[in-house]
Amino acid sequence: MKIALRPTPGVPRALRGLPNRTATTVMRPWEWAMPSQPEQLQIISAVPDGWETTPRQERRPPLLFVHGACGAAWTFAEYWLGAAVRRGYPAHAVSLRGHGGSAGRDRLHRTVLRDYVADVMQAITLLPQPPVLIGHGMGSLVVQLVLERYPARAGVLVSPVPAYGVQGNLLARLRDSPRASVGALLSRRLPLQPELMFCSLDGHTGTAYLQRMGRESPLVLLQLGMSHAIGPVYSPIAVVGCREDAVVRPTDVWHTADMYGVRPIWLPGAGHLVMLDSSHSVGLDIILDWVDEQAPIAAPAAGPGALQR
Repeated sequence: MKIALRPTPGVPRALRGLPNRTATTVMRPWEWAMPSQPEQLQIISAVPDGWETTPRQERRPPLLFVHGACGAAWTFAEYWLGAAVRRGYPAHAVSLRGHGGSAGRDRLHRTVLRDYVADVMQAITLLPQPPVLIGHGMGSLVVQLVLERYPARAGVLVSPVPAYGVQGNLLARLRDSPRASVGALLSRRLPLQPELMFCSLDGHTGTAYLQRMGRESPLVLLQLGMSHAIGPVYSPIAVVGCREDAVVRPTDVWHTADMYGVRPIWLPGAGHLVMLDSSHSVGLDIILDWVDEQAPIAAPAAGPGALQR
């Protein structure tokens, strides 16, 4: 297994689009006028041994992991990248701007969701073929916004922030602890606690992981409570939830699954940060079993055939 850490150059951007479209469009007219400026991104990559010499038609599609709020690429590099390689997949995890080793930390306070969409589109251009996009939490909403403009091989939404917003959860937190909620927006740090993020991980290990988490854009945190029009999406979609998740409710997982006309896939014994919980290997195996079926080797990419500009 080879692991590489590399920055990405600036490339053309793709931003959040307009609702009620009938075709996949990478960039919309107003986005050309007000583009999201590219940033140098951290991408952690792991590929199977001998990947470069494997005939293209025998290669599995690359996986591109997109982290959630306050996270970074390291949350997937800890376990899931290596495990994906052992299943024969080249795996990549991107740190969105202002997170991990990516640039833009000093501009995080004015970053919005469309900037994260641009980051994922930028990372896609560096891959040899269309990837399977796997987003977690906030990253799953970013993945949905990407999939409405780019027909990836497939999309996996893990503990997904619903496209209609998380008003219910936010209102409950404001009611229970308004001072902590307002303080989180001002400080750009979420009140992360092991008992909220994990199901079966010991408290010491869970606390150590949470101490590695970074800050989040207050504008993005506000956008997570808003409704976002998604579609059309041509890629196969899996909606993955954890019944013990204390952050994204099972009802929200069901609503997201209903939006795409699929049944949710439930991961056993895992909390919100499933990729770091004690059952992380079981969760990834379940996800990759679905990917094996929906994005087989040498199958063509999903989509209408060509992207419109």
